[in-house]
Amino acid sequence: MDSIFKYFKIGDYVINKEVWGSKKKFVIDKMYGNAYCPILDAHPAYESKTNGNTCLFGVSMTKLVGAHKRPLAKLKKEVVMKMMRKGNVEAKREFLIRAYNKQL
Repeated sequence: MDSIFKYFKIGDYVINKEVWGSKKKFVIDKMYGNAYCPILDAHPAYESKTNGNTCLFGVSMTKLVGAHKRPLAKLKKEVVMKMMRKGNVEAKREFLIRAYNKQL
């Protein structure tokens, strides 16, 4: 079984629609747990990290919406899809970000 953590990196932007709605973005600080119960430690984007605004999210409830470093951002959709079929994890991350932002 593949680890879900390979699709998330520290510093990525995620949302949790069930709790916070689709407008509130969070930045990943740490990742805990295992393949059975993965957990992300995050704080609201564009705010400083404090103990009062730190949140723990289950990975199954979060969606990847953006990242600081996107090396495949300028590639065409067809190239990203071909790389995804070959098993490239970074291509899968780029596809998830584009799918959420409706840039496909």
